[in-house]
Amino acid sequence: GIIGCGRIGQWMARYGDAFGMNCLGYDPYLNNFPPHLKKSNLEELLRKSDFITLHVNYEKSLEKFIDEKEFNLMKKGVVFINTSRGALINENILLKKIEEGQIGAVGLDVLSDEPFIEKSKILQQYKNYKNIIITPHIGGFSPDALKVVLDFCCKRINKLI
Repeated sequence: GIIGCGRIGQWMARYGDAFGMNCLGYDPYLNNFPPHLKKSNLEELLRKSDFITLHVNYEKSLEKFIDEKEFNLMKKGVVFINTSRGALINENILLKKIEEGQIGAVGLDVLSDEPFIEKSKILQQYKNYKNIIITPHIGGFSPDALKVVLDFCCKRINKLI
């Protein structure tokens, strides 16, 4: 299940398709889904998916977009991946669902309250679990983002010279 089917979500669908996965996608802003991604509503996606990956742009109105109700809809043992923004999920509920065995495994490269993550319960607890992986978020490190940063820096340097 792919929540957010923009550029990155569609890449994930291609990867899933290459591995023979049937990919469900939820994105209220996308009208034309590629052939390897079946359009779904959020509830169906949460109920049917063995793997769920989140690729949603952050907006204040979407804080805790994935909360207790959504985690409860997921299959027991689901693998949940968030590479979007930490604030989009309720991390306390996620940790509770891991402890209960509802969530089988978690992959995160974002945490709530970034860059001030010292108080993150997941960060404090993840070493106690073999089914939680946390990696550094490098979303800003892409060819396009690098070009924007380099252009900005060059313009600033030119103003100083």
